[in-house]
Amino acid sequence: MQLDNYKEGIKLYNTQNTSAHMVKSNFVIRLRQYKKLWQSIKDADMAHPEQHYIIQGVRGSGKTTMLRRLAIEVEEDQQLSSWLIPITFKEEEYGISSLFTFWERLAEELAEFNSALFGTLFETVDDLEDNEIKQLIAVIDQTLITHNKKIILFIDNIAELFEPFSQHEGEILREVLTTNNNIRIFGGSAVRLEAFFDNTAPFYQFFTVETLTGLKKNETIALLNKLSEHAGEKEQQTLKLLLKNEPEKVESIRRLTGDIPRTMVILFNILVEGAKGSTFRLLEETIDKTTPLYKHRMDDLTAQQKPIVNAIALNWDAISVKELTEKTRLPSKQISAQLRQLEKQWIIEKTTTHTKNHLYALKERFFNIWYLMRYGRRKDRKKVSGSPSLWKYGALERIY
Repeated sequence: MQLDNYKEGIKLYNTQNTSAHMVKSNFVIRLRQYKKLWQSIKDADMAHPEQHYIIQGVRGSGKTTMLRRLAIEVEEDQQLSSWLIPITFKEEEYGISSLFTFWERLAEELAEFNSALFGTLFETVDDLEDNEIKQLIAVIDQTLITHNKKIILFIDNIAELFEPFSQHEGEILREVLTTNNNIRIFGGSAVRLEAFFDNTAPFYQFFTVETLTGLKKNETIALLNKLSEHAGEKEQQTLKLLLKNEPEKVESIRRLTGDIPRTMVILFNILVEGAKGSTFRLLEETIDKTTPLYKHRMDDLTAQQKPIVNAIALNWDAISVKELTEKTRLPSKQISAQLRQLEKQWIIEKTTTHTKNHLYALKERFFNIWYLMRYGRRKDRKKVSGSPSLWKYGALERIY
Protein backbone atom coordinates (compact mmCIF):
# COMPACT_ATOMS: atom_id res chain seq x y z
CA MET A 1 0.00 0.00 0.00
CA GLN A 2 1.41 3.35 -1.00
CA LEU A 3 1.79 5.87 1.80
CA ASP A 4 2.24 9.52 0.94
CA ASN A 5 3.27 12.35 3.27
CA TYR A 6 0.51 12.32 5.87
CA LYS A 7 0.49 16.11 6.27
CA GLU A 8 -0.25 16.39 2.55
CA GLY A 9 -2.77 13.55 2.70
CA ILE A 10 -2.22 9.82 2.23
CA LYS A 11 -2.83 8.54 -1.28
CA LEU A 12 -5.48 5.86 -0.97
CA TYR A 13 -6.15 5.68 -4.69
CA ASN A 14 -4.33 6.53 -7.96
CA THR A 15 -0.99 5.49 -6.48
CA GLN A 16 0.54 5.32 -9.96
CA ASN A 17 0.89 9.11 -9.79
CA THR A 18 3.08 9.01 -6.68
CA SER A 19 6.71 10.05 -7.13
CA ALA A 20 9.40 7.38 -7.37
CA HIS A 21 11.05 8.73 -4.21
CA MET A 22 7.86 8.39 -2.18
CA VAL A 23 7.15 4.90 -3.48
CA LYS A 24 10.63 3.68 -2.55
CA SER A 25 10.82 5.32 0.87
CA ASN A 26 7.37 4.08 1.89
CA PHE A 27 7.63 0.54 0.56
CA VAL A 28 7.71 -1.31 3.89
CA ILE A 29 5.41 -4.29 3.32
CA ARG A 30 5.25 -7.17 0.81
CA LEU A 31 9.06 -7.24 0.80
CA ARG A 32 9.31 -11.02 0.39
CA GLN A 33 7.06 -11.00 -2.67
CA TYR A 34 8.86 -7.97 -4.08
CA LYS A 35 12.30 -9.61 -3.80
CA LYS A 36 11.00 -12.74 -5.51
CA LEU A 37 9.46 -10.83 -8.42
CA TRP A 38 12.42 -8.48 -8.79
CA GLN A 39 14.81 -11.42 -8.91
CA SER A 40 12.78 -12.98 -11.72
CA ILE A 41 13.20 -9.73 -13.70
CA LYS A 42 16.85 -9.12 -12.87
CA ASP A 43 17.97 -12.67 -13.69
CA ALA A 44 16.25 -12.78 -17.09
CA ASP A 45 18.15 -11.66 -20.18
CA MET A 46 15.10 -12.31 -22.39
CA ALA A 47 17.21 -14.20 -24.92
CA HIS A 48 14.20 -16.51 -25.07
CA PRO A 49 10.51 -15.89 -24.24
CA GLU A 50 10.20 -15.43 -20.47
CA GLN A 51 7.51 -16.42 -18.01
CA HIS A 52 4.76 -13.83 -17.54
CA TYR A 53 3.39 -12.99 -14.09
CA ILE A 54 0.15 -11.82 -12.52
CA ILE A 55 -0.06 -10.40 -9.00
CA GLN A 56 -3.52 -11.07 -7.62
CA GLY A 57 -5.31 -9.94 -4.48
CA VAL A 58 -8.39 -8.06 -3.34
CA ARG A 59 -8.62 -4.35 -4.04
CA GLY A 60 -6.49 -2.47 -1.55
CA SER A 61 -3.97 -5.28 -1.03
CA GLY A 62 -1.08 -3.44 -2.71
CA LYS A 63 -0.99 -4.71 -6.32
CA THR A 64 -0.67 -1.31 -7.97
CA THR A 65 2.13 -0.24 -5.66
CA MET A 66 3.98 -3.52 -6.22
CA LEU A 67 3.85 -3.05 -10.00
CA ARG A 68 4.96 0.58 -9.62
CA ARG A 69 7.86 -0.41 -7.36
CA LEU A 70 9.08 -3.01 -9.85
CA ALA A 71 8.84 -0.55 -12.75
CA ILE A 72 10.88 2.01 -10.81
CA GLU A 73 13.57 -0.56 -10.05
CA VAL A 74 13.88 -1.49 -13.74
CA GLU A 75 14.08 2.18 -14.71
CA GLU A 76 16.79 2.93 -12.14
CA ASP A 77 18.90 -0.17 -12.78
CA GLN A 78 21.63 1.05 -15.16
CA GLN A 79 22.38 -2.33 -16.65
CA LEU A 80 18.74 -3.36 -17.21
CA SER A 81 17.50 0.02 -18.40
CA SER A 82 20.13 0.07 -21.15
CA TRP A 83 18.08 -2.50 -23.04
CA LEU A 84 14.80 -3.08 -21.14
CA ILE A 85 12.04 -0.48 -21.36
CA PRO A 86 9.50 -0.42 -18.49
CA ILE A 87 6.04 0.58 -19.73
CA THR A 88 3.17 1.01 -17.27
CA PHE A 89 -0.41 1.15 -18.50
CA LYS A 90 -2.85 3.21 -16.46
CA GLU A 91 -5.08 1.41 -13.96
CA GLU A 92 -8.05 1.99 -16.28
CA GLU A 93 -7.31 1.98 -20.01
CA TYR A 94 -10.72 2.86 -21.37
CA GLY A 95 -9.34 3.36 -24.87
CA ILE A 96 -8.30 -0.28 -25.21
CA SER A 97 -11.24 -2.24 -26.58
CA SER A 98 -9.51 -4.73 -28.89
CA LEU A 99 -6.16 -6.38 -29.51
CA PHE A 100 -5.38 -3.75 -32.15
CA THR A 101 -5.91 -0.86 -29.74
CA PHE A 102 -3.81 -2.74 -27.14
CA TRP A 103 -0.76 -2.74 -29.45
CA GLU A 104 -1.56 0.75 -30.68
CA ARG A 105 -1.49 1.98 -27.08
CA LEU A 106 1.83 0.25 -26.55
CA ALA A 107 3.29 2.01 -29.61
CA GLU A 108 2.04 5.33 -28.22
CA GLU A 109 3.73 4.64 -24.87
CA LEU A 110 7.00 3.82 -26.65
CA ALA A 111 6.84 7.10 -28.56
CA GLU A 112 6.31 8.96 -25.27
CA PHE A 113 9.19 7.05 -23.66
CA ASN A 114 11.69 7.97 -26.38
CA SER A 115 10.47 10.03 -29.29
CA ALA A 116 13.87 9.92 -31.00
CA LEU A 117 13.77 6.13 -31.26
CA PHE A 118 10.05 5.48 -31.51
CA GLY A 119 8.48 8.70 -32.79
CA THR A 120 7.97 7.39 -36.31
CA LEU A 121 6.69 4.04 -34.98
CA PHE A 122 3.42 5.51 -33.77
CA GLU A 123 2.94 7.35 -37.06
CA THR A 124 3.41 4.07 -38.96
CA VAL A 125 1.03 2.23 -36.65
CA ASP A 126 -1.56 4.98 -36.94
CA ASP A 127 -1.78 4.38 -40.70
CA LEU A 128 -2.71 0.69 -40.31
CA GLU A 129 -6.27 -0.63 -40.51
CA ASP A 130 -8.02 -2.36 -37.59
CA ASN A 131 -7.80 -5.76 -39.28
CA GLU A 132 -4.02 -5.53 -39.73
CA ILE A 133 -3.18 -6.76 -36.22
CA LYS A 134 -0.35 -9.08 -37.23
CA GLN A 135 1.27 -6.34 -39.32
CA LEU A 136 0.99 -3.99 -36.34
CA ILE A 137 2.70 -6.48 -34.02
CA ALA A 138 5.42 -7.13 -36.62
CA VAL A 139 6.15 -3.40 -36.99
CA ILE A 140 6.57 -2.96 -33.23
CA ASP A 141 8.67 -6.12 -32.96
CA GLN A 142 11.00 -5.14 -35.79
CA THR A 143 11.45 -1.63 -34.37
CA LEU A 144 12.50 -3.10 -31.03
CA ILE A 145 14.97 -5.43 -32.74
CA THR A 146 16.42 -2.56 -34.77
CA HIS A 147 17.17 -0.56 -31.63
CA ASN A 148 18.22 -3.57 -29.50
CA LYS A 149 15.43 -2.93 -27.00
CA LYS A 150 12.92 -5.10 -25.19
CA ILE A 151 9.76 -4.24 -23.22
CA ILE A 152 8.53 -5.17 -19.78
CA LEU A 153 4.88 -4.17 -19.61
CA PHE A 154 3.14 -3.56 -16.27
CA ILE A 155 -0.65 -3.84 -16.53
CA ASP A 156 -2.97 -3.32 -13.57
CA ASN A 157 -6.49 -4.77 -13.78
CA ILE A 158 -5.24 -7.07 -16.52
CA ALA A 159 -8.25 -9.41 -16.49
CA GLU A 160 -10.60 -6.48 -17.11
CA LEU A 161 -8.33 -5.13 -19.84
CA PHE A 162 -8.34 -8.48 -21.69
CA GLU A 163 -12.10 -8.96 -21.24
CA PRO A 164 -13.20 -7.20 -24.48
CA PHE A 165 -10.82 -9.31 -26.58
CA SER A 166 -12.45 -11.97 -28.74
CA GLN A 167 -11.42 -15.62 -28.48
CA HIS A 168 -9.38 -15.22 -31.68
CA GLU A 169 -7.65 -12.07 -30.40
CA GLY A 170 -6.79 -13.84 -27.14
CA GLU A 171 -5.26 -16.72 -29.07
CA ILE A 172 -3.14 -14.33 -31.15
CA LEU A 173 -1.88 -12.55 -28.03
CA ARG A 174 -1.07 -15.81 -26.28
CA GLU A 175 0.92 -16.97 -29.30
CA VAL A 176 2.90 -13.73 -29.32
CA LEU A 177 3.65 -13.90 -25.59
CA THR A 178 4.67 -17.54 -25.92
CA THR A 179 7.00 -17.13 -28.90
CA ASN A 180 8.27 -13.53 -28.76
CA ASN A 181 11.23 -12.66 -26.53
CA ASN A 182 10.90 -8.89 -26.94
CA ILE A 183 7.96 -8.39 -24.58
CA ARG A 184 7.17 -9.58 -21.08
CA ILE A 185 4.08 -8.85 -18.98
CA PHE A 186 3.63 -8.34 -15.25
CA GLY A 187 -0.04 -7.81 -14.46
CA GLY A 188 -2.27 -7.18 -11.48
CA SER A 189 -5.77 -8.53 -10.91
CA ALA A 190 -8.41 -8.09 -8.21
CA VAL A 191 -10.12 -11.32 -9.27
CA ARG A 192 -8.71 -14.82 -9.16
CA LEU A 193 -7.87 -15.83 -12.69
CA GLU A 194 -9.63 -19.20 -12.52
CA ALA A 195 -12.80 -17.22 -11.81
CA PHE A 196 -12.13 -15.14 -14.93
CA PHE A 197 -10.47 -17.50 -17.41
CA ASP A 198 -12.09 -20.94 -17.63
CA ASN A 199 -10.38 -23.97 -19.11
CA THR A 200 -11.47 -23.03 -22.65
CA ALA A 201 -9.99 -19.50 -22.50
CA PRO A 202 -6.64 -18.68 -24.18
CA PHE A 203 -5.00 -17.55 -20.93
CA TYR A 204 -6.17 -20.41 -18.73
CA GLN A 205 -3.19 -21.33 -16.47
CA PHE A 206 -0.90 -19.24 -18.68
CA PHE A 207 0.50 -16.81 -16.11
CA THR A 208 2.60 -17.52 -13.05
CA VAL A 209 0.52 -16.17 -10.17
CA GLU A 210 1.80 -14.36 -7.07
CA THR A 211 -0.97 -13.88 -4.51
CA LEU A 212 -1.03 -11.00 -2.02
CA THR A 213 -2.83 -12.30 1.05
CA GLY A 214 -3.48 -10.47 4.33
CA LEU A 215 -0.54 -8.82 6.06
CA LYS A 216 1.45 -10.68 8.68
CA LYS A 217 1.67 -9.18 12.16
CA ASN A 218 5.18 -7.81 11.59
CA GLU A 219 4.04 -6.21 8.31
CA THR A 220 1.10 -4.58 10.08
CA ILE A 221 3.45 -3.06 12.64
CA ALA A 222 5.82 -1.87 9.89
CA LEU A 223 2.89 -0.24 8.09
CA LEU A 224 1.60 1.50 11.23
CA ASN A 225 5.12 2.70 12.08
CA LYS A 226 5.50 4.23 8.64
CA LEU A 227 2.12 5.94 8.94
CA SER A 228 3.02 7.38 12.35
CA GLU A 229 6.36 8.56 10.95
CA HIS A 230 4.51 10.65 8.38
CA ALA A 231 1.89 11.80 10.88
CA GLY A 232 4.36 13.39 13.30
CA GLU A 233 6.27 12.95 16.54
CA LYS A 234 3.13 12.92 18.69
CA GLU A 235 1.59 10.10 16.67
CA GLN A 236 4.88 8.17 16.68
CA GLN A 237 4.99 8.31 20.46
CA THR A 238 1.31 7.34 20.72
CA LEU A 239 1.84 4.29 18.53
CA LYS A 240 5.00 3.31 20.40
CA LEU A 241 3.12 3.30 23.70
CA LEU A 242 0.18 1.48 22.15
CA LEU A 243 2.39 -1.31 20.81
CA LYS A 244 4.08 -1.64 24.19
CA ASN A 245 1.10 -1.38 26.54
CA GLU A 246 -1.98 -2.25 24.44
CA PRO A 247 -0.97 -4.61 21.63
CA GLU A 248 -4.52 -5.98 21.56
CA LYS A 249 -5.60 -2.75 19.87
CA VAL A 250 -3.32 -3.49 16.94
CA GLU A 251 -4.84 -6.96 16.78
CA SER A 252 -8.29 -5.33 16.74
CA ILE A 253 -7.31 -3.30 13.69
CA ARG A 254 -6.03 -6.43 11.95
CA ARG A 255 -9.25 -8.34 12.56
CA LEU A 256 -11.49 -5.47 11.58
CA THR A 257 -9.64 -4.81 8.31
CA GLY A 258 -8.98 -8.42 7.34
CA ASP A 259 -5.27 -7.46 7.15
CA ILE A 260 -5.94 -5.36 4.01
CA PRO A 261 -3.38 -2.50 3.84
CA ARG A 262 -5.61 0.20 2.36
CA THR A 263 -8.29 -0.31 4.99
CA MET A 264 -5.62 -0.12 7.69
CA VAL A 265 -4.45 3.20 6.26
CA ILE A 266 -7.98 4.57 6.39
CA LEU A 267 -8.50 3.48 10.00
CA PHE A 268 -5.15 4.94 10.98
CA ASN A 269 -6.14 8.27 9.45
CA ILE A 270 -9.17 8.41 11.70
CA LEU A 271 -7.14 7.21 14.68
CA VAL A 272 -4.51 9.96 14.52
CA GLU A 273 -7.11 12.64 13.77
CA GLY A 274 -8.86 11.71 17.02
CA ALA A 275 -12.49 11.01 17.72
CA LYS A 276 -14.78 13.77 16.55
CA GLY A 277 -17.83 13.03 18.61
CA SER A 278 -19.26 9.55 19.08
CA THR A 279 -17.80 6.31 17.81
CA PHE A 280 -20.80 5.98 15.49
CA ARG A 281 -19.96 9.33 13.90
CA LEU A 282 -16.37 8.18 13.56
CA LEU A 283 -17.63 5.06 11.86
CA GLU A 284 -19.59 7.11 9.31
CA GLU A 285 -16.50 9.19 8.45
CA THR A 286 -14.45 6.06 7.88
CA ILE A 287 -17.16 4.42 5.76
CA ASP A 288 -17.21 7.43 3.47
CA LYS A 289 -13.50 6.98 2.77
CA THR A 290 -13.83 3.26 2.06
CA THR A 291 -16.74 3.55 -0.40
CA PRO A 292 -14.62 3.61 -3.62
CA LEU A 293 -12.70 0.52 -2.45
CA TYR A 294 -15.72 -1.54 -1.44
CA LYS A 295 -17.96 -0.48 -4.31
CA HIS A 296 -15.30 -1.73 -6.74
CA ARG A 297 -15.15 -4.97 -4.78
CA MET A 298 -18.89 -5.49 -5.23
CA ASP A 299 -18.69 -4.56 -8.91
CA ASP A 300 -16.04 -7.25 -9.40
CA LEU A 301 -18.51 -9.98 -8.38
CA THR A 302 -20.47 -12.00 -10.91
CA ALA A 303 -24.26 -11.73 -11.27
CA GLN A 304 -24.67 -15.00 -9.33
CA GLN A 305 -22.32 -13.95 -6.53
CA LYS A 306 -23.87 -10.57 -5.74
CA PRO A 307 -27.16 -11.78 -4.16
CA ILE A 308 -25.22 -14.31 -2.08
CA VAL A 309 -22.79 -11.69 -0.75
CA ASN A 310 -25.74 -9.37 -0.14
CA ALA A 311 -27.47 -11.99 2.01
CA ILE A 312 -24.29 -12.80 3.95
CA ALA A 313 -23.55 -9.12 4.58
CA LEU A 314 -27.06 -8.23 5.73
CA ASN A 315 -27.09 -11.18 8.11
CA TRP A 316 -23.85 -9.92 9.74
CA ASP A 317 -23.26 -13.12 11.74
CA ALA A 318 -22.04 -16.26 9.97
CA ILE A 319 -24.77 -18.02 7.98
CA SER A 320 -25.36 -21.53 6.61
CA VAL A 321 -26.10 -22.64 3.06
CA LYS A 322 -29.62 -23.62 4.12
CA GLU A 323 -30.29 -20.10 5.40
CA LEU A 324 -28.79 -18.58 2.26
CA THR A 325 -31.09 -20.74 0.14
CA GLU A 326 -34.08 -19.35 2.01
CA LYS A 327 -32.91 -15.73 1.75
CA THR A 328 -31.79 -15.75 -1.90
CA ARG A 329 -34.22 -18.37 -3.32
CA LEU A 330 -31.27 -19.87 -5.20
CA PRO A 331 -30.60 -23.64 -5.39
CA SER A 332 -28.28 -24.90 -2.66
CA LYS A 333 -25.90 -26.49 -5.19
CA GLN A 334 -25.51 -23.18 -6.97
CA ILE A 335 -24.89 -21.37 -3.67
CA SER A 336 -22.30 -23.95 -2.59
CA ALA A 337 -20.44 -23.62 -5.88
CA GLN A 338 -20.38 -19.83 -5.63
CA LEU A 339 -19.29 -19.93 -1.98
CA ARG A 340 -16.26 -21.96 -2.99
CA GLN A 341 -15.37 -19.33 -5.56
CA LEU A 342 -15.95 -16.47 -3.13
CA GLU A 343 -13.67 -18.16 -0.62
CA LYS A 344 -10.96 -18.41 -3.28
CA GLN A 345 -11.48 -14.72 -4.05
CA TRP A 346 -10.93 -13.80 -0.36
CA ILE A 347 -14.42 -12.30 -0.09
CA ILE A 348 -15.79 -14.76 2.47
CA GLU A 349 -14.38 -17.14 5.05
CA LYS A 350 -15.77 -20.49 6.11
CA THR A 351 -16.17 -21.63 9.70
CA THR A 352 -16.27 -25.41 9.86
CA THR A 353 -18.69 -27.09 12.23
CA HIS A 354 -19.14 -30.64 13.55
CA THR A 355 -21.85 -31.12 10.95
CA LYS A 356 -22.04 -30.58 7.19
CA ASN A 357 -23.72 -27.20 7.79
CA HIS A 358 -20.66 -24.96 7.70
CA LEU A 359 -21.04 -21.22 8.31
CA TYR A 360 -19.98 -18.35 6.07
CA ALA A 361 -19.24 -14.67 6.77
CA LEU A 362 -17.49 -11.81 4.97
CA LYS A 363 -13.75 -12.14 5.54
CA GLU A 364 -13.14 -8.44 6.09
CA ARG A 365 -15.44 -7.34 8.87
CA PHE A 366 -15.16 -3.66 8.02
CA PHE A 367 -16.41 -4.50 4.52
CA ASN A 368 -19.46 -5.99 6.24
CA ILE A 369 -19.90 -2.86 8.36
CA TRP A 370 -19.71 -0.69 5.24
CA TYR A 371 -22.32 -2.83 3.48
CA LEU A 372 -24.76 -2.70 6.40
CA MET A 373 -24.39 1.05 6.79
CA ARG A 374 -24.76 1.71 3.06
CA TYR A 375 -27.37 -0.83 1.96
CA GLY A 376 -28.97 -2.17 5.11
CA ARG A 377 -32.34 -1.18 6.54
CA ARG A 378 -32.58 0.56 9.90
CA LYS A 379 -32.71 -2.74 11.78
CA ASP A 380 -29.64 -3.92 9.84
CA ARG A 381 -27.66 -0.79 10.73
CA LYS A 382 -28.46 -1.39 14.40
CA LYS A 383 -26.35 -4.54 14.12
CA VAL A 384 -23.37 -2.23 13.63
CA SER A 385 -24.15 0.19 16.42
CA GLY A 386 -25.39 -2.25 19.02
CA SER A 387 -24.41 -5.84 18.35
CA PRO A 388 -21.99 -7.39 20.84
CA SER A 389 -20.51 -9.40 17.97
CA LEU A 390 -19.18 -6.18 16.50
CA TRP A 391 -16.98 -5.63 19.53
CA LYS A 392 -15.94 -9.26 19.43
CA TYR A 393 -14.22 -8.62 16.10
CA GLY A 394 -12.46 -5.50 17.37
CA ALA A 395 -14.65 -2.48 16.84
CA LEU A 396 -13.58 1.13 16.55
CA GLU A 397 -14.67 1.92 20.08
CA ARG A 398 -12.26 -0.69 21.37
CA ILE A 399 -9.43 0.85 19.36
CA TYR A 400 -10.06 4.25 20.85
